[in-house]
Amino acid sequence: MTGLLPQGFEELEPFVEDWALAGEAARAAARSAASDEERKRFYDAAQPLMEKALAHLDGKPIDVLEGADATLMRLMLALANVYHSVEVLGDQEAENARMRSRLQFTDHAPY
Repeated sequence: MTGLLPQGFEELEPFVEDWALAGEAARAAARSAASDEERKRFYDAAQPLMEKALAHLDGKPIDVLEGADATLMRLMLALANVYHSVEVLGDQEAENARMRSRLQFTDHAPY
C-alpha cells in the first residue's frame, strides 16, 4: 500500500482501511468495533502527526478535497473519535459504545 496518503504520512497507511472511513456513522461504528489495543495503536501512530496533518490540510478548501488529501482528512476525523476513547473515556469506552449504538448519525459531508 503506497500513495494512499500525502507524502510524509506513509506510516499511517496501515490504518487507512480500518479508520479512513467516510461519514461519522462509519467512524463511530469502527470505534465501537475496535478493541482497546486497536484504538490505542491507531492513536499512538496518528496523534504525533496530527499538527502536521492539519497544517497540510489547512490551506485546502474542504469541499474539493480528493484522493490522498481526502483520505488524510478522514483519518484525522477518526483520530478525533479515537482521542475521546483513549484520552477521556479509557475503561468506560465499552459502556459508551453501548449507548452510542442507540444514536442515529446524520452525515451531510463527504468526509
